[in-house]
Amino acid sequence: MPRAYVDLNDHLNQTHIHGNPADFPLIFTPALYKNPTTGQIEEMNNRQIVTRADTGRALSVVSDRYALVSHTTVLETIDQAIAGLDVGPVPKGIYVSGGGVKLNAIYKFPALERTLNVNALDRKTDRLCPLIKVQNSLDGTSRVSVEIGAYSWVCSNLSIGGSGIWTGGFMSVHAGAVRIEAAGQQLRNFLNRFDEILNLLAHWSGIGASEENHRRALQNLPPRYADRLLAKRSAMSSVFDIYNDATAFATHGLKSAQRAIQLLAEVNRGFQSVSEWMPEPRNVVKADVLDSEIIDVEPISA
Repeated sequence: MPRAYVDLNDHLNQTHIHGNPADFPLIFTPALYKNPTTGQIEEMNNRQIVTRADTGRALSVVSDRYALVSHTTVLETIDQAIAGLDVGPVPKGIYVSGGGVKLNAIYKFPALERTLNVNALDRKTDRLCPLIKVQNSLDGTSRVSVEIGAYSWVCSNLSIGGSGIWTGGFMSVHAGAVRIEAAGQQLRNFLNRFDEILNLLAHWSGIGASEENHRRALQNLPPRYADRLLAKRSAMSSVFDIYNDATAFATHGLKSAQRAIQLLAEVNRGFQSVSEWMPEPRNVVKADVLDSEIIDVEPISA
């Protein structure tokens, strides 16, 4: 079946839910099979079945160490984080596939959308709208992830990308204690500080990116990544331009979502560590406004 891509323009004024509803109860049941030699029903060691309690349908076979995080838990975390915030209507797209196994969702905040004077190499203004991307699975094929950022209208279809900022997120394997609530607090911080983030980006659009400072900003990245980003800088590049290069590479140039979020965290920390790039007085934009707390992911390797 062709993938249903998410058109962000279509999400301006309405909510879309595709596939099965996500609010079904889940239980673990023993993983049993019929022995083809003896004909006896036997139990698989160290395995269990994720089962829909409402229909009895088996969704997946997982390890007995698998930590079950329901789609409802993930979506409720986002809804609770948004509750009480003055963010206007929040249209969303929720896509459940595989009979309930996989979840992909997008939350959009059009009331917070803002036009930014960026003076970038390829455009003078940008329209950025806060966007939350959510992913979960019940078969171990993907981690629990909540990506927090803002999307640019350079391209309206999330399937092929476009420019934007991703300031952090949450990603965890389905094992042990999955602290999904950490994503909720980070989301609230991002939405409350969205104007501060855009003010910082606007400030960066007026600052030239010297090679020395660019290297300082990327010094904690693996050399192969840093070298690729340094090669994109030109004599005309602003800090905003090279920051866009870095976030575009992380979100569109890496095959691993885990590595992408970790790289974003390093980029955000590195860019804000260059004192010459941060506005004065410091109370104009707080330090570390691009907050990137990444949960339960391994450091990116060199």
